[in-house]
Order: sequence, then C-alpha cells, then structure tokens
Amino acid sequence: MESFNSAHAFGLSLVDQGHFASEEIKENCEEMALVKDELMESWDEKQIELSQSYELQVWHMMSYVNVKF
Repeated sequence: MESFNSAHAFGLSLVDQGHFASEEIKENCEEMALVKDELMESWDEKQIELSQSYELQVWHMMSYVNVKF
C-alpha cells in the first residue's frame, strides 16, 4: 500500500512541477488509483471468502467431534 501511495504522490509532484510528460503521468496516476481500488476490493472479497471457509471448517470439525463423543 505504501508503494502505491509513494508512486502516486511522486507522479503528482511531477505533474505539479510541470514535467514535459505531465498529461501521460496524470493518466497513469489515475489508472494506478483505479487498479489499487480494484485490488483492495478483490482483497476484501477474498478475506470474506477465506473467513467463511474457515468458519465452515470449524463447524464441520465441531460437528464431527460432537458425533464421535
């Protein structure tokens, strides 16, 4: 996350300084922000999926233990 923020801040500083490729840098910064948002959303979805899977495994284990004893 820090590397995304650093790269984005650096790109915006180049734009602010009037870099000759400011338009392209600005477009890349916008694209990078969109990709980061998509990555974070995907990460959140995966975390939910893994949490649900873990809870299901615990439930199965507890059910098995209750049947055996």
